[in-house]
Amino acid sequence: SLIVPVTQAMADVEPWRQRLDPFSARGMPTHGTVEYPFLPLSDVDDGVRSSLAAIFGSVEAFGFELVEVRWFDDRVVWLAPAPDVLFRHMTASVMDHWPTLRPYGGLPGLVPPHLTIGVSEPRPRLEEASRSLKPLLPIASSARDVWLMSGSSAPGSWTTQARIPLGTNAA
Repeated sequence: SLIVPVTQAMADVEPWRQRLDPFSARGMPTHGTVEYPFLPLSDVDDGVRSSLAAIFGSVEAFGFELVEVRWFDDRVVWLAPAPDVLFRHMTASVMDHWPTLRPYGGLPGLVPPHLTIGVSEPRPRLEEASRSLKPLLPIASSARDVWLMSGSSAPGSWTTQARIPLGTNAA
């Protein structure tokens, strides 16, 4: 997985994620997703790392805000970043470089940039998180690097394999 850590939102968001998002228990930090799933870790070699450095190094570090609570159907509650154009650009760049990759295993349409709060929990629990977070918005944040993460469904299994800084190749 390729993610942008969103540490500025952690204090407000992580308590909800711990209760409502199974990836939190697996060790995935508060984040915006660039690409999930990514290549198997066994396929990540120096060439892949070099390509990631070039892709993300061409994007300047940027600020954004988490501005709105939104829903995917009634199963997923999430926060929308604005502006989201650089998140979309990074995802598109990864997909251009590795055209066989499909975000979220090939869900139809392009999934908008987002920070997941809760997944597949009872609707009243997700609504409670939504009501609690709305008054805290907007949450100012910044993207300074992209993390390559790997893991499984086991608790605590997700670990950071690489931190790729933004802006290293920018003109």
